[in-house]
Amino acid sequence: MKINISQYEKKWEDVLQAVKRKTNSQIYFTWFFGVKYIYFRNNELLLEVPNTFIKIWLKKNYYNLIKNIVIEQFELEEDILIKFNTMPVPEHSLGKGKKEKKKYISPKRYQETGLNPEYTFDSFILGDNNRSAYEASLAVAFSPGKCYNPLFIYGGEYRDREHLIHAIGNYVFLKNPNIDIACTSAKIFYYELINSIRNDKYQVFKEKYRNLDFLILSDIQFLAFKEKEQEEFFHTFNPLHKSGKQIIITSSCHPEGLIYFETRLISRFKEGLIVNIQEPDFEARVAILQKKAAEIQLKLSYEIIYYIAYIIPTNTDISKIEEVITKLNTHINLNNQKEVDF
Repeated sequence: MKINISQYEKKWEDVLQAVKRKTNSQIYFTWFFGVKYIYFRNNELLLEVPNTFIKIWLKKNYYNLIKNIVIEQFELEEDILIKFNTMPVPEHSLGKGKKEKKKYISPKRYQETGLNPEYTFDSFILGDNNRSAYEASLAVAFSPGKCYNPLFIYGGEYRDREHLIHAIGNYVFLKNPNIDIACTSAKIFYYELINSIRNDKYQVFKEKYRNLDFLILSDIQFLAFKEKEQEEFFHTFNPLHKSGKQIIITSSCHPEGLIYFETRLISRFKEGLIVNIQEPDFEARVAILQKKAAEIQLKLSYEIIYYIAYIIPTNTDISKIEEVITKLNTHINLNNQKEVDF
């Protein structure tokens, strides 16, 4: 039976259901949720995906699976070519373009979330070293609880990890100020639990964390060796994840590197998406130097910026990179220099 062009779009839903059956719900919602059919003509299928990271992952890991299912569901007799387009990011989603009237949020309400309003996607310095984590963070911010759950960000510079998780939280919270969101660290989680038991307020602690809509927990590695606290987090994680609430976790290392952690916790972390932030590459170091110089109104030529970025060791963290500009500015001011020479 030959399918006409108008029926292909309807058949795409059958393709997605077949993908879900051949993989599992976690893989489906992580990689295929939000993939949209655009057109099929001349044996070419065009799909739209949420971001570049998903595009790369689908082409690398699921291209043949998609192709074979499409050929079957579309009842085709010839091979096909699949192309992926990334969805354009709406300007307003990152704070650009037409300004919308902001809802008033009291400082106290903002403080309760634990979010730092200074950390946004706009102010994040993007480079090849953190692109996958950035794009995964955008996807979670746009569709919390529907993909990448949990999102596990590890490695790189501590401030990069913190910036991204706060950017996600800020975006979600500003869109919906009524959401019950908490951004905290494993260290604070630990001390809150200890104090709640000591002060006979464990039930209050339990209800606070297990009834959240969105949980962001940084530096999970702090819970190493702490069996009771790991157990509590496990029993916090489960009801949130089961009910589709978004969870984001950061760590200094990959889940496999979390020694003295319960196996069942490691297993939970690996159910979602794990993304790595690497050390700042040359381009990232240039961007960091430019941003810091602009903040303190220090005018430096591209040649000087590039030279500094080149001589800085590759494993230098962001604060040390920024410190170079601060020291240079101090030196210029103390010596009343108008120009910087090599």
